[in-house]
This record gives sequence, structure tokens and C-alpha cells, in this order.
Amino acid sequence: MSSEHTWVIPPDLAAAGDVRRHVTGACTGMSPDTVDAARLLATELFSNAVRHGSGEVHLVVAREVGALRVEVHDEGLGQPELADPSSAAEGGMGLRLVDALANDWGVGTRGDGQPGKRVWFSIL
Repeated sequence: MSSEHTWVIPPDLAAAGDVRRHVTGACTGMSPDTVDAARLLATELFSNAVRHGSGEVHLVVAREVGALRVEVHDEGLGQPELADPSSAAEGGMGLRLVDALANDWGVGTRGDGQPGKRVWFSIL
């Protein structure tokens, strides 16, 4: 059985708790390690959308048997990139976490025909 839920989240870092709450609710029955990873990665994607994107932020959480997919959509046109791990700059390593902890992740256009991007990850 699968389910998918979408929320519009205010583009404000203070709303990160709402992102974590929605992801936690979708993870019922999953292992605590999976829930923790999903919450962390969703927060990273949301923070990137607020800091580097623009407009409304949409959180999409899809649950299928044994898998969770989280997408964060924003109206910004820039594409996120993995930061160079040798960089001495503070911050900018959120996608490295996503790359390390998710089973798969990627970037694409929004599926609703609106301008912007969708960044997603899946955890099995």
C-alpha cells in the first residue's frame, strides 16, 4: 500500500520543525534509524530551498512498502551541487549528508508544471 502527502511550508528556517513533524508522521513503523535519517535529510533539503531557492516550498512525502521518498520543491531556478569536501568553507555540506545517507537522490524540474526545481531522496 502506498500513500503520498504534500504540504506547503513557509519559506522560513523556523518552519523546519514542521518538516520534521510531517516526515516523522509518514515514517510510522519504520526503524528509528530510518526515521532519524529521513528527518535530518528532509531538514537539509528544506534549509537549502529556503537559503538558495525562492518562493513557496512544497514538501512531498511518499511512502511505499519498505521505502520512503521525500521531495522538496521550490520556485528557484538554480541547481544544487555537491560541495567540495576539501573546501574549508563552513556549511554547504548538506547534500553530502544526503548523498551519504540516502539510497538514492536527485534533482529535477517540478512535476506540477510550475517553474522551479524538485530535490528528492529515497530511503529503503
